Amino acid sequence: MKALEKNAAVISVILAKLLDIGINDDFVDDTDIDVDNDLRDMVKPCMEWLANEGLVRWANTAHSSSGATWVGPVLTSRGIAIMGARLEVDGQTVTIAEYVTHPSKTKGSFTVIGDFLGSALGGYTKSMMS
Repeated sequence: MKALEKNAAVISVILAKLLDIGINDDFVDDTDIDVDNDLRDMVKPCMEWLANEGLVRWANTAHSSSGATWVGPVLTSRGIAIMGARLEVDGQTVTIAEYVTHPSKTKGSFTVIGDFLGSALGGYTKSMMS
């Protein structure tokens, strides 16, 4: 699996977790993000990327040598809107939310989510610039 595919896999799991917990003030550790140990180091940079792109936010964060903890991580209104967007995977149309919460049903590779987020965010940025 290439680096961007790994990032997309981690991002998918993060988005599924945030959909599951909704608006909250919980503490979420990087270990609460259900990824394989070999992908654990990607959780923090992927969370930061999602925040920089305006899809997630949190009240506070703490970092230690053992990992990261976020206080009240949530999807932003933009993140929620993107979760409702539709994409085609293996001949079926699913929402991003369905794709990230039930990946086994869609049988698609995680590059689909990466491609979608890249094009959706790129289109959003382009529309804001014009």
